[in-house]
Amino acid sequence: MNDSPQEPARPTSSHDGQAFYTPEHLAEILYISRQQVIDLSRSGVIPHVRLGRYYRYSDAHLDELRQRREKSEARQKAQRAAEAWDRPARTAATQGEGN
Repeated sequence: MNDSPQEPARPTSSHDGQAFYTPEHLAEILYISRQQVIDLSRSGVIPHVRLGRYYRYSDAHLDELRQRREKSEARQKAQRAAEAWDRPARTAATQGEGN
């Protein structure tokens, strides 16, 4: 039985000296299916390049994806904080109406 952690995905193809990940490798990194990677690439959510008919992903694409995710998470966190800040004010205003 092998208890060692799975080796991280590495770029498997190259073009003009730049290494690229396949959709299968990106799916492993993102913990989603290969088809989801392709669908998200087609819709423009995941940055990519096309090499012929193939989708490929560079380290720069992965960095861009991480930055987008961090911005999205920060936006969501700020929104939750704003909602939590507004909630007590609404509750206090409605408590006075019941008396």
